[in-house]
Amino acid sequence: MTTQHTLKSFDRELDELAALVRELGRMVVDQCRAAVEALMQSKPEAARLAIDADAGIDALEFRIHGEVVKIVARYQPMAIDLRHILAAERIASNLERIGDHAKNIAKRSLTTDGRMGAALDQMTQRLTDSVLELLTNVLDAYQRADIDKAREVWVADEKLDELHDDLFHHILSEMQDGKGSINIGTQLLFVAKSLERIGDHCTNIAEEVRFMVTGVAVEPRATTSQPASKE
Repeated sequence: MTTQHTLKSFDRELDELAALVRELGRMVVDQCRAAVEALMQSKPEAARLAIDADAGIDALEFRIHGEVVKIVARYQPMAIDLRHILAAERIASNLERIGDHAKNIAKRSLTTDGRMGAALDQMTQRLTDSVLELLTNVLDAYQRADIDKAREVWVADEKLDELHDDLFHHILSEMQDGKGSINIGTQLLFVAKSLERIGDHCTNIAEEVRFMVTGVAVEPRATTSQPASKE
């Protein structure tokens, strides 16, 4: 009876941990959408929502870390159970960093109340759309433990990197030709980099899904080792 009760308690705590990670993912998606809305539609109220959301995201990520420590100490899990726990913690860490980048995008949107032309707007929109799609897809891959969908996220990130590079060079060209505000261009360069970093963290999450399902670990990309600044 005691063993059966312990196993039920363990399963329940694993389910609760996964639910917390899914809730963190939902919060981060909402934050990213608000940040993008603030950027693309010059909505300061959306920027404030994204900025204010960061504290709750940090708190939930900290709670997830605490739950992981308690579960490991209490049950000393092994094999696939341990992989699920480790993946949950690392996914939560990547989501928290995505939240930092979303907050930074929201802050910079407050200083870019203006546009540099239709082409730049369209390129920025394509990049933001791709980032949001990547984020929602990788969270779906985690929820379903879907390794094929996780692999699709990895492949899609290469296209996102191309969109980032095109936007980055277009902004520089516009600035050099004197076709737009230097201040807006500079802020958008930082925004583009934050969007590209979010994509990198999405691929990290995809790697964690693969590790969770198969036990095969993948070295994280060097470009994602630097967290977003806590502005």
